[in-house]
Amino acid sequence: MCCGFDEDTGTGEWGSSYALESSGYVWAWGDGYLGKLGQGPSDLEDYDTPVKVKDQSGQDFLSNIVAISAGSDHVLALDKDGYVWGWGDNLYGQLGVGDSYYYCTKPVKVKKDASNFLDNIVYIDAGFEHSTAIDKYGNFWVWGSNEFGQLAWEKERRMLSITQCKFHSFMKKIEAKTGYTVYPLQIGASIT
Repeated sequence: MCCGFDEDTGTGEWGSSYALESSGYVWAWGDGYLGKLGQGPSDLEDYDTPVKVKDQSGQDFLSNIVAISAGSDHVLALDKDGYVWGWGDNLYGQLGVGDSYYYCTKPVKVKKDASNFLDNIVYIDAGFEHSTAIDKYGNFWVWGSNEFGQLAWEKERRMLSITQCKFHSFMKKIEAKTGYTVYPLQIGASIT
């Protein structure tokens, strides 16, 4: 398990931390508010020692994870098959489940639309009340709060469904931290 602050660990904005074990399990500790430690509906406690994040059933543990990202009060995890899981705050739809129910206390699989899950993902980043991902084809996906235009979408303040961003063709990596998303461009790229 990683205990330093590198690419395999994440720190949420509001008092919780996460670590990704090399075997694919996620550990969480700190503030359990809104279920962001992934322990299920009956356990919103704070933990001062790491606990393993439970799976969607609540009977086992989330496994086969290759990357994690902590937002303000929500967490994203990317599994080895390219699917994204989220838990914690969902008031703005940042968990990508097509709804804005208040929060999820255990991981839920992110939906692309009503009948399909977001798949083929290679990079995730959780921000302040919003989430972003890039798939293996270079498509850039956004969802959650767009209050300040951080999802590069003019029409909606809150995006409950996953939407492909119009700037996707020249993006390399994203970082969706407090209230903003960074859009690094390849040399020579232009936005039209």
